[in-house]
Amino acid sequence: MALDLYEKVQSYLEKTIELCMQNLQNQDLSAVEKRKWAHCLTQQVSALVNLKRAKGQDAGQDEDLAELLEKLPRRVLKRVELEVGRIRVRRTEK
Repeated sequence: MALDLYEKVQSYLEKTIELCMQNLQNQDLSAVEKRKWAHCLTQQVSALVNLKRAKGQDAGQDEDLAELLEKLPRRVLKRVELEVGRIRVRRTEK
């Protein structure tokens, strides 16, 4: 049952990551809105990585996650890397 719950949560996280990526690629959004979506994306990716670790999977070598992020422009990926780095620093400081 717990494994089934993990699968559902993983599915929802993957869908929200797709939604974030769609909004980041939307030409009609302002830079401020895109920054908010980039932050949302980093939160979702971080949650997915933590979920996979809790399930016992090595999220660092997950090719599916890499394929998802590969679709983003390089400048967006740099922003995501910066945000994820800040999240990790904040968590280690606590």
